[in-house]
Amino acid sequence: MKIPRGSSLHDLHGVDGAEAKATSILDGTLRVHRRTPIERLGTEALRFLLQEGESAAVVLRLAIDRLERDPFLGGDFHPGDLLVEVLAQRAALWNAAPELRARAYALADDAGTMTDLLEPADRAIIERAIRTFRARWLKGGLEY
Repeated sequence: MKIPRGSSLHDLHGVDGAEAKATSILDGTLRVHRRTPIERLGTEALRFLLQEGESAAVVLRLAIDRLERDPFLGGDFHPGDLLVEVLAQRAALWNAAPELRARAYALADDAGTMTDLLEPADRAIIERAIRTFRARWLKGGLEY
């Protein structure tokens, strides 16, 4: 899907009920990210949007594009927190986008060879996310 430059998630998908009411800080954050041009979304915004399941196919593609350049991009939590969120996406999304799943699997393999560059605590988080992702797909991964 080709996304016109300068488009936001709001432009692509319109207003949903959660955005219309925006009653909490999380709702407000979601609203801001949905109205930001997609190419200007930062690492933390991508991580947040994936965690919230917001426009996941579009956001996942952009996240993988960026992670292929730097697998340990970090948002607000730790280096590689975007990778952890990407690898934690639900099977339905991966099953609907086999090309993205293949790219994520290759990304997990590449990142797995570079975890020695990370601090021990961050390394443990990333390695656990990679192991879990690989195990889900080796077992078929269709259940969650």
